[in-house]
Amino acid sequence: MSDKKLPPQGRAIPQASPALTDRVRRRVEKATIALERRDEAVPSAPQKGDAPAEAKRSKRAPLTREVRALRAVMRQLGDVHTQYRKRTGKQVSPTLRAAVQAFKQEPTLSSLLPVAVVVDDLELLTW
Repeated sequence: MSDKKLPPQGRAIPQASPALTDRVRRRVEKATIALERRDEAVPSAPQKGDAPAEAKRSKRAPLTREVRALRAVMRQLGDVHTQYRKRTGKQVSPTLRAAVQAFKQEPTLSSLLPVAVVVDDLELLTW
């Protein structure tokens, strides 16, 4: 039996090289720093017509800064791939679709890496 992890659809999850892992980790760290700066900024005064703060809160637990940073990097990868698909007319590969689904189920650096592998294999990453 293979020691590669299989997503629910039975497709092998691409493995990231140490160099790509470091690049993605640095990108997540940059996103974390940006979020810290934004979170520490003085909030603006409420705008007229804004709903009370209590009404805006969802019943879900707030996301950690780490998850928010991971999602920010995921959005960047998604934007780059979307631009690629618009230029080329290609569809999303089943491998990428499975990697994205795995990330959505459990947003971690480990689950983000297969998405980055697919995007990097297409030579779309500039960082």
